[in-house]
Amino acid sequence: MGTRSLLPGVVESAFAPRDIASLVFVRATIGLILLWESIRFFVNGTIDSVYLEPRFHFTYLGFGWIRPLPEAWLTLHFVLLGVAALLLTLGMLTRLAAAWLCIGWTYVLLLEKGAYLNHLYLICLLSGLLIFVPTHRAFSFDARHCPKWRSDTVPAVALWVLRAQIAIPYVFGAISKLNGDWLHGLPLRLWMPRMTHIREIIPFFGEPWLAMLMSYSGFLLDLLAVPLLLWRRARPWAFGVIVVFHVCNALMFRIGIFPWFMICATTLFFDSDWPRRAVGQVFNVPVSGRHGHVENVPHVVRHRFAILVCVAMWFLIQLTVPFRHLLYPGDVDWTEEGQRFSWRMMLCDKTPAMRLFAIDKQTRRVSAIDPRPFLNEWQLNYMSYDPDLLVQFSQYLAAELRRTKALDVEIHAQVFCSLNGRRPQLLVDPNIDLASQTRSLAPQPWIVPLTEPLPNEPWDKPPSTWTEFLAPPDFARP
Repeated sequence: MGTRSLLPGVVESAFAPRDIASLVFVRATIGLILLWESIRFFVNGTIDSVYLEPRFHFTYLGFGWIRPLPEAWLTLHFVLLGVAALLLTLGMLTRLAAAWLCIGWTYVLLLEKGAYLNHLYLICLLSGLLIFVPTHRAFSFDARHCPKWRSDTVPAVALWVLRAQIAIPYVFGAISKLNGDWLHGLPLRLWMPRMTHIREIIPFFGEPWLAMLMSYSGFLLDLLAVPLLLWRRARPWAFGVIVVFHVCNALMFRIGIFPWFMICATTLFFDSDWPRRAVGQVFNVPVSGRHGHVENVPHVVRHRFAILVCVAMWFLIQLTVPFRHLLYPGDVDWTEEGQRFSWRMMLCDKTPAMRLFAIDKQTRRVSAIDPRPFLNEWQLNYMSYDPDLLVQFSQYLAAELRRTKALDVEIHAQVFCSLNGRRPQLLVDPNIDLASQTRSLAPQPWIVPLTEPLPNEPWDKPPSTWTEFLAPPDFARP
């Protein structure tokens, strides 16, 4: 009985009118940032170096059929992504532009598993939500062209859906930092001394005490960001700290649009009419919307319960997927099983040293293999510490040797890896034929468990000096 009386109140509250102004601000700024991101792919040469130059691409399980378009068409694809971002900013064909951004950036995300970025995943999610959130109803060409769409308010659920999606990276960022490495100041104790561009300005920047301070500060910010943003009195101060945090990340790690994207999106936690009030204060004029004007959205009124069910299902997925690494044994930062799509950001420093060998199945002759003709340097680095990428490339390499040299071979790897300053240890069993392994979502038993403890003083020696580990392999005979 209590649930029955509560449900109508929840539904009514979810569809109460809220000012559209903050949604319009986020729509416009996200569009500008995505336009910038599209331009960056051209300026930085990313289209060539990541998608066109490599002979081989790492793919996600089940999505091996997604391949890069020919150069002219791929170039056009990124041009159209820029056009769609501009249309989103202007509010012109808004929902169509959001749909193209969602589909187009998802295609880019799936093209190369080794180039996975959390901010690219967030772009796909938010642009997908913008297909359904009615941000086009004010300050847009759509509303000007079609007056019946015009409204200064949106249902409250439209705001809360985007707020919740932005909250998720903060919440899971805090959860992922609850591990011994981060609470011992790693990997920041390794990274900060290498940031010479900052140490030239701040000489003590590489000191261990500062790395510890920043590690705990990062954890507390992720943990408290959402609660403090929801608290009206603390909100301005919390937002100020968040801005400083993201600007520091941008200066330290040079991680592209992600800090600016999060700063703009986090403004959603302010009162929904804050842009109107800001404009009014700057220009000293009253700026108000037609609050309560919701009759222009009859489809929302008719399907309230269905919309809330869809919202609940969406966030059930968003809250479940990041925990899937708990289904796998071992440390997720070591095995990489369940690492992606989990908001595990900037948590580990992995230094690998790898050698690949082909063993002729008939003669048992062992030959060293150089993967560089097939992979770019950045692909080679990622593959060296990601077992799934290693299996995928081994299968491709065995097929290439069979096709070009008529050799039936096993592919073995000798991979030593240092995680967050630990002494290097084997990552995969060198006696396993990686080319014969089946890629699946199941745990891979040939991944060697992490046994090296975290030392008091981080191991920071370059792989070229690891001679004590890289002894000639002695592969087991069948």
